[in-house]
Amino acid sequence: MTTSSKEKQRMQLDSGEDNAIQLIVNVDDVGNSQDVAAGVLQLWEAGAISSVSVMAFGSDVDHTAKLLIENNIPTGVHLALNHGRGVLPADEVPSLHTSNGDFWDSAEEILARLVISEVKREFEAQIERLLRIGIAVRHLDSHMGLAFMSPELLRLYQELAQRYRLAVALPEDPYFDSVRKQLAQNSLAASISLSGIYELSRDAEETLTNRAAHYRSLLCSLKPGLNYIFSHPAPPTATIKAEFGDHMIRNHDFELFMSSEWKKMIAEAKITIASFPNR
Repeated sequence: MTTSSKEKQRMQLDSGEDNAIQLIVNVDDVGNSQDVAAGVLQLWEAGAISSVSVMAFGSDVDHTAKLLIENNIPTGVHLALNHGRGVLPADEVPSLHTSNGDFWDSAEEILARLVISEVKREFEAQIERLLRIGIAVRHLDSHMGLAFMSPELLRLYQELAQRYRLAVALPEDPYFDSVRKQLAQNSLAASISLSGIYELSRDAEETLTNRAAHYRSLLCSLKPGLNYIFSHPAPPTATIKAEFGDHMIRNHDFELFMSSEWKKMIAEAKITIASFPNR
């Protein structure tokens, strides 16, 4: 399948009707694994996903970036402060790191020590790194929703979007409507929802059948406008099973997205797969 034909499958925002249900299917946490990157390419070629977001400090970021660029896969920055080590040395942004140089593990630990000027420097470094290696960054999103957990972080999220001319993923909540309105005034896109399925609700057993049922319910709940789903699909390789304790969740997402059932669910919900526009 050629790049041009793949792009035709994905509706750009300025070509949709106001009452259309548009959906960005985004793969999070990309950049940490060659196997995840290979799975992203399979999903992209199958038309199952429309976007990815990359951790700029991921151990596989250079190889992953090459794959994304070669295949023209829409890409954003997965801004993170609570996973691994950042782009900047720990001694340059000490409030963000533990004594061993890793980021703090939890949002609570980060928020308790928040120095917004240091967060800004690290987030800028994450964006700049992906731009420097050639990715045409389209959007920002936030690892585990950290950017939405304090007014200071939300203001920074908006500021960076405006500075770099990027779209943003935002949750469905009136609290974020002022940010959406400001970005729209600056001709920048934002989602009307941000949702995903990680652990299944109501104590459901982690099976492919149950996961499909949860996704079907989510798809049927989407409203007209630009919606955004985050996901973590990965193929069932030995490496994925060894490296990820939640590999079953990732494997089931991958299997579902690669299936004819996924395409049927999208069609039945009258959803058009979309991507954020180029900046």
